[in-house]
Amino acid sequence: MLYSFYRDETANGYLLYFKKECFSFFKPDFEKEFPFFNMLHTNFFKLNNSRFKEFAPGFEKVFSAYGKATGSQHIVASIRLLALLYQLKDFTNAFKQWEEGFTTPQQILIQKFVQLVNNFYIEKRTIEDYAEMLNVTPNHLSQSVKSVSGKNALSYINERLLTEAKSLIRFTDFDIAEIAYQLNFSDPANFGKFFKKHTDQPPLEFRKSKKS
Repeated sequence: MLYSFYRDETANGYLLYFKKECFSFFKPDFEKEFPFFNMLHTNFFKLNNSRFKEFAPGFEKVFSAYGKATGSQHIVASIRLLALLYQLKDFTNAFKQWEEGFTTPQQILIQKFVQLVNNFYIEKRTIEDYAEMLNVTPNHLSQSVKSVSGKNALSYINERLLTEAKSLIRFTDFDIAEIAYQLNFSDPANFGKFFKKHTDQPPLEFRKSKKS
């Protein structure tokens, strides 16, 4: 399932689904060659308008080649997508080199922590879970997050979960029980307690207030 922070009409971009099998001709290890596919290093990169215009033709070429392909043969689209991935790799590498010149080890740790939270907040809810993934102690992670951001590490997990809960309540017709189970709560009552604790509103009241 794909989760998103943004669901408004102003969003503009491209969404690609593909399997590694479409690059069966490609020899290097995929995750190592393109680090933005590594869960630990994935990040959101802001593009200005000129950068967007620079990358847009590459996406259009991929879609065009895919649309013109016959049957299940998409080799041209795969090659064009591979070229686009290398273009994006150059951009992300340059961006990270510039960014790391202004960051401390603690700042890098919190960036990785936040990235992991964005990817795993459905399954992992404790500081211990993320400390293990980052190969640090829970205490070190908590202190680093607090010193850099002034916020409690657990608040990042709860806020990400709350963001998705609000989005599902507001923008879908799922009943509250279904949303609770999608977000991996043991039952709707626990989800209701969590939601009210952080918003001062029960989920149904929140839905009604947004629709009104």
